[in-house]
Amino acid sequence: YNNYLILNRSDWYNLWCRKIDYFEYQKPYIKDKYPLLYSSIDYFIGYAEVAISYLSEVNKTIKSSSKDNLTICHKRIHLNDDLNSFYNPLSLIIDYKVRDISEYLKDLFFYGYQDEQIKKLLLSVNSSYQRHLLMARVLFPSFYFDCYEDIINGIENEDKIITILDKIKDYEDFLFYLYNLLRESGFLIQIDFLENLNFPH
Repeated sequence: YNNYLILNRSDWYNLWCRKIDYFEYQKPYIKDKYPLLYSSIDYFIGYAEVAISYLSEVNKTIKSSSKDNLTICHKRIHLNDDLNSFYNPLSLIIDYKVRDISEYLKDLFFYGYQDEQIKKLLLSVNSSYQRHLLMARVLFPSFYFDCYEDIINGIENEDKIITILDKIKDYEDFLFYLYNLLRESGFLIQIDFLENLNFPH
């Protein structure tokens, strides 16, 4: 039972809030050493706060059902994972199945995707609650925070973050695209900043 509790990562709201509090605490300490992180962190914290707010609204508005039970997932899932990484027991956790789908979608964005790939993945999300969770998780910029932590921990050079910063506008477009696809498949709670974006047709 204790192992189950340790592996259970389904309380996204509190996990995300604690993560953002940690980044806010670190900001004064990274200003001089990591100027790129310092100048960009607020933008991505803003995305995280939208995701947290959206998740809170989802949990107040949408009821989950038995088909939304937790399952075995991965901490992260990437397109270039080999089988050893994919089946590594140390990477396994307990969560909603849309965790893997959402993280895979974010990876597809960076590696390139086809519309049919995205639509096929979304077809596997078969409940309103899970659709809303997926939107919340795609909004949460885990790719930036993972890179941030790799830089702070000395695993990557700060220049690594430039790959993400160069694609900010593309990521807004990607979110807008997913948002509209999910709305086509049924009710979705409105996200004001996506509604107000003026995208070219």
